[in-house]
Amino acid sequence: MHILDQDAPGPSEGLRSLSSEDRRRILEKACQFAGEAICGLELPTRDLLETISRHYALSDTKVAEAKSLAEAADEQYFSLKSSGRDPSEWRAWFCKARLLTAIAVGFGGESWNDAADAVYELCKSRDDPTEIIALVESGIEAIKEADAEG
Repeated sequence: MHILDQDAPGPSEGLRSLSSEDRRRILEKACQFAGEAICGLELPTRDLLETISRHYALSDTKVAEAKSLAEAADEQYFSLKSSGRDPSEWRAWFCKARLLTAIAVGFGGESWNDAADAVYELCKSRDDPTEIIALVESGIEAIKEADAEG
């Protein structure tokens, strides 16, 4: 059982049955969707989102950049939260870190487990992950239907 199954039983098993290319297509949509809800995304993050939108992949250098940006966003989140700042200030950094971690994991690995980890991170970027899960599940279902027809 994957940790994602605690929030949403099913998608991790669906991701397991897909090719890495199909998983990345679903992750690209989920990352874009999650990114739209985060205020103030910096240019490097927007560039990473644009790259995955065009290529459904990242180079090793871009994966390392996403990891580095995720670590910096996590540090900013921890710093703001531990200093007692308003949740509206640190929550955005938390969400940015989750998005960047999802990008690094989802586009830096090949396994279904990496994709499930990325979806889990995206779910944590939302107060209510229902829409992320629904998007992933509909993507899985659409691919399975297309495979069954073709």
